[in-house]
Amino acid sequence: MPGMAAAELHVVPHTATGGWTIATAAGPIWFATLDEAQETALNQARRYDTPVFLHDRYHRVRRITYA
Repeated sequence: MPGMAAAELHVVPHTATGGWTIATAAGPIWFATLDEAQETALNQARRYDTPVFLHDRYHRVRRITYA
């Protein structure tokens, strides 16, 4: 995910395809699996100390962290 750091990242389900997206200022980035989306979001977050939030398919939101 090139570009400037976001204030926060959101991993969001993409209901039309069953995949997942990371919401960015440049538009959503699509991933086939939740694991891929989370890993990419957390890698980006590490670089910029950015919080990451996971939105599940039931409209719950929780913050995810990296180890």
